[in-house]
Amino acid sequence: MHQKMSAQIKLQKVWTLLTVAVIAGSLLSGCGGGAQQDKKVYTIGLLAGFDFPVTNGFKDGMAELGYVEGENLIYDLQETHGVDMQAYQDITQKFVDEKVDLVMSFPSEATQAAHQVTQGSDVPLVFSYAAIEGLGVVESVQAPGDNVTGVRYPLLDIARKHFEVTMQLVPDAKKVLIPYFAGYPILPPQFETIEPLAQAAGVTIVKAPVTNGEEMQAFLDNLIAESAPEAVSTPEVEGETEAEAQSEAVAKPDIDAIVYLVGPAPVSPDIVAVVAQFGAAYQIPITSGVIGENDTWTITDINVDWHESGVMAATLADKIFQGIPAGTIPVVTPEPYLYVNLVAAQKLGLEVPEELMLLADKIVTE
Repeated sequence: MHQKMSAQIKLQKVWTLLTVAVIAGSLLSGCGGGAQQDKKVYTIGLLAGFDFPVTNGFKDGMAELGYVEGENLIYDLQETHGVDMQAYQDITQKFVDEKVDLVMSFPSEATQAAHQVTQGSDVPLVFSYAAIEGLGVVESVQAPGDNVTGVRYPLLDIARKHFEVTMQLVPDAKKVLIPYFAGYPILPPQFETIEPLAQAAGVTIVKAPVTNGEEMQAFLDNLIAESAPEAVSTPEVEGETEAEAQSEAVAKPDIDAIVYLVGPAPVSPDIVAVVAQFGAAYQIPITSGVIGENDTWTITDINVDWHESGVMAATLADKIFQGIPAGTIPVVTPEPYLYVNLVAAQKLGLEVPEELMLLADKIVTE
């Protein structure tokens, strides 16, 4: 009898231990979030309008959250390497037709097209490095609505800072040239932001709407021609020819600074090369471009970190995979940074104000 009871007690202990193990396993599998919650393999359609580090940032962020490419996550990366609205729409439609679990898009115009296609579908959209002003992508930052959320590009704040920094660097500027990509949807809100500031400062904005380097060169050639003085009738110095006098009399273009706004222009190599050559030839400071390696002409760069924007988008994607509706997840905004290129400033004999140096997140000195 004693042996029988002992056997029953041992059996009960075994069942108790098994029950505890099962419960503990269930609890552990429910903790940790991210990819630990189930064995589902997710497919993400990546719509990349430019070859920016946003893509790598997003992948790094997903990996940090436990998503392993090739195991529980598959990427379908589609890049356009430039503005192509039809391509954006076609790529997004492909994603929707293939029923991917999520679309991640960047930058602004790719997001606008992706939103138009995904709207009304079951495919959530997470955008990154995208301005939302005037594009109709979200209802509000706190409650984006539909099936969309993302990482907002602080467009108007940066546009305002572009102008303010330029005026700190060139306080006597009266005419500012702004090269920009013609027809680009996020430019009008930026002009609406800076034009009142320019008017208050007594600055005239000279708009240069272009789409490539050839158009930029043609615009600048015309600007130079308009700045040339009238023909010289007689030599001003004895022994000097009329041609020599005319050559010496050619005026510097009536431009005091060149400012890039956010858009494709400051990341289009052909446009940047033409503008840099023009600025160097006439010693005109260029501000608010994208400072890259060996850049000796762009003095300031105000932007947000591409990689960080991708990582932030991964956090939002993970929330959606956990079952939170995309449209209820608030849009997030990265902090802008300021780079100051002392090499470029020194070439122009331009002194960078101390207060600007103190605000700089990075100072290029060589």
